[in-house]
Amino acid sequence: MEYTLTFDPHEHQRALDAINRILGYRRWTYFLAFGMPTLLSGLPILAAVPRGEPVPWGNVNIWAWLLFPGLAFWALPALTRWQLRRTLATSPTLQGTLRRVLNEQGVEAHGTGAATTVAWHAVQRVEETPDFLFLFYSKNCAIYLPKRILGGDLPQVRDYIATHMRSAKGTSLPPAGAP
Repeated sequence: MEYTLTFDPHEHQRALDAINRILGYRRWTYFLAFGMPTLLSGLPILAAVPRGEPVPWGNVNIWAWLLFPGLAFWALPALTRWQLRRTLATSPTLQGTLRRVLNEQGVEAHGTGAATTVAWHAVQRVEETPDFLFLFYSKNCAIYLPKRILGGDLPQVRDYIATHMRSAKGTSLPPAGAP
């Protein structure tokens, strides 16, 4: 089974957002990773100010301590999206026509100047969203198939994948005839 699609950075971004939802990534993870340590290290400052005591660690601007967690919560996701857009716009491997091939050996993803083949035994799990099928070959990495390119073949693709994934754990796609 072979499917061809024209690369669309917006669709790619939607696929990445869907993967993040599947993996459970949320904005609060940025806060926990970057903002919380800063906030916790600023607690002595926050405790000293209301009592009129001298601020520990010298003359530190309290607003910097309060602003950094906010930046971690809002600015880091924006910076990540900007970097992704720049990469998508300039990477020659993400331009033009992309092909997805499902065959007896595994799943193949072909782009301009790059190709990846993932054997069926290496596909860890399959997830389905309203717009995509994701074949995860590691905890965080997946090859995506936009449902729009599958058209009426979606039930056959599900069956084909389910047939090859029966021995693998964690598949979320039962055969098409299953309840």
